[in-house]
Amino acid sequence: MKKISITVFATSLLLATISTQAQAWTRYGGENSCGTVFEQKDEATFAFQYKAWVFGFISAANEMTQTTYSDAPDGGGIWQAIILHCQNNPLNNLYDATVEVWVQLLQRNQ
Repeated sequence: MKKISITVFATSLLLATISTQAQAWTRYGGENSCGTVFEQKDEATFAFQYKAWVFGFISAANEMTQTTYSDAPDGGGIWQAIILHCQNNPLNNLYDATVEVWVQLLQRNQ
């Protein structure tokens, strides 16, 4: 039951961001386009900033949903999934990529 609730929450979060222009909550960061993130992935300062935001978001989402992964990927795997998403979807933003990867993690954990 808990896994279904988490998946519903994650899907709702993703759909809410896609279906509305106005944000219902305050988000700090994540607005950089995937094209920019992919272009700057090898620049240490930018990569550090983007990784910190991604890992902070995923950690907070896991905390909010009380999610523990049975086989948690390492940071390198998560970052590569973000970069792959951004390479394939340059018009998305870092937030979109992060939510997509987080949903994939939840689905893998079921």
